[in-house]
Amino acid sequence: MRGSGDTATIMAVAEDYACFYLRMPTKVYRRHHKQTVQSNAYRKHRERNWECAKSRVRATRALRRAHG
Repeated sequence: MRGSGDTATIMAVAEDYACFYLRMPTKVYRRHHKQTVQSNAYRKHRERNWECAKSRVRATRALRRAHG
């Protein structure tokens, strides 16, 4: 699974902290030297974040197979 490191981080953090809902489709694209994927904290937790994201994808796929 390759793609946005920020997405994996957000998915993992959502496991530990409450989130909120946006009523309209929203796209945020950040590109700067202080973005999450550039930080030491991201690198420290990168593997945990991706494992969480992969786990959610596997669970979603399993549910789809089980419930059509």
